[in-house]
Amino acid sequence: MLGIGIFLVILIAIITWVSAVSRKKANIKLVEKNQKIDAQHREIIDSINYAKRIQNSILPSEDKLKVNLLNYGVFYKPKDIVSGDFYVCEETDNGIYFGAVDCTGHGVPGAMVSLVASAHINESLHKLGLVETDEILNSLNKEIPFALNDGSSKLNDGFDISLCRLSKDRSSLQFSGANLNCWLICENNIVAGGINNLESDTRTYVTESHTLIELKGVRRGVGKSQDVVHFNSINISLNQGDKILLTTDGLKDQFGGTNNKKLNVNTIRKIVLENAQLKPSELTSTLEQALNSWQGENDQVDDICVMIIEV
Repeated sequence: MLGIGIFLVILIAIITWVSAVSRKKANIKLVEKNQKIDAQHREIIDSINYAKRIQNSILPSEDKLKVNLLNYGVFYKPKDIVSGDFYVCEETDNGIYFGAVDCTGHGVPGAMVSLVASAHINESLHKLGLVETDEILNSLNKEIPFALNDGSSKLNDGFDISLCRLSKDRSSLQFSGANLNCWLICENNIVAGGINNLESDTRTYVTESHTLIELKGVRRGVGKSQDVVHFNSINISLNQGDKILLTTDGLKDQFGGTNNKKLNVNTIRKIVLENAQLKPSELTSTLEQALNSWQGENDQVDDICVMIIEV
């Protein structure tokens, strides 16, 4: 019995030692794998950060915004490091063009589409010399499918856009939209007028002090379908102090609140009208604060881009 006991002790000691050696080897391999994963993760993040620098190059500089738009505010918040949303500001002999663009997807895929979209928008303005906002969107709708074509029979990539042309004397605005609208906020004693299109293309919301005129875009995206789509334009006169607001759908689609619902357009419109007297930069900050309060601990669901320009 003594011999059996000694044998069992030795056997247990051997098993324990072998197990310890195996665990040590496994831990070493696990550490090596983790180090490799960390290195790969750093490389990916570094690459995406570099991609962000490239994408930022397509955004108009603050100097260009100040020169062309004068009094403006921008709220730009990518969901990830890079974004499928971006904003436009270009001056030509025919006026000042600005807009908000929401490309298919977000993150790296959305950012890649945004580079294609930005290049074709600039080409439409500066190379092709297109003037009317509707002819720009119609041209983009023809070109983008070829630019993004991968040989598949069904095309789902493209972008939504709200594009405006502000006249040189800042007295009139032309708008064309693809799945996105344009809001014009006016003081009630100086309400904008001169709508040259059907009343069905606009909707008006009135408070005691301000009026919000919603210029509606076509309910189709650019390049997202092989169907023939004709985009139109809305022309409207402006008065000093009028504000123009463009936004992608990331703001209204953010989940939050006590019932974890979307922020929605009605809530955003109410915030804008209640704070319509603020400067554009103050109004974008107000919208950002409202979003943060609404979002709480929820993850951001989409890229966000808001532009506000005061005439």
